Amino acid sequence: IRSLTTTNQHYDVIIAGGGAVGSVLARLLLNDNDDGSSSHRRRRPLKVALLEQRSSPPSLGTIANSSQTKQTPNARAYALSPTSLSYLGPSVLQRLQQTNRLGIYDSMQIWEHDGPAQLHFVGEDLNEAVKSGRLVDLHGLLESSNGQQQQQQQQQSNRRPWLGSVVEDAPLVSAVW
Repeated sequence: IRSLTTTNQHYDVIIAGGGAVGSVLARLLLNDNDDGSSSHRRRRPLKVALLEQRSSPPSLGTIANSSQTKQTPNARAYALSPTSLSYLGPSVLQRLQQTNRLGIYDSMQIWEHDGPAQLHFVGEDLNEAVKSGRLVDLHGLLESSNGQQQQQQQQQSNRRPWLGSVVEDAPLVSAVW
């Protein structure tokens, strides 16, 4: 995604707003030309314009350096499911993880503020869904991009699947731009 100043161009899709949702949508549309399945007919690449009134976000490296100087983390954050995180791709996930802007969680508890009802989820509850392919194995996604497939198979039975991750707004936008 790059900044455009010309106005005389044709676009298939124009997205107004380059925040987290607009940026991710643009990235998905740009990467959606071939899903690898034989039943999906390859279409021509989409020309996507992303309109944003603010200047482009700082690089993820700049954000990582600012986090080392103890700046306050971005107050806006998103809780993303494993499937949503997988759409970002392994390189984006790795950059967010390396800059400590991706908070992985493998358990969650929800309760009523004025009653006895509670729900408690742990990653082990998802083992069968991951094994059957109904849920994305984020550990495997990150490790396969690092070439650690042998270790991945050995460790697969010992690790708890992720329920999701909390990602700060600014690093997420920077990572997908």
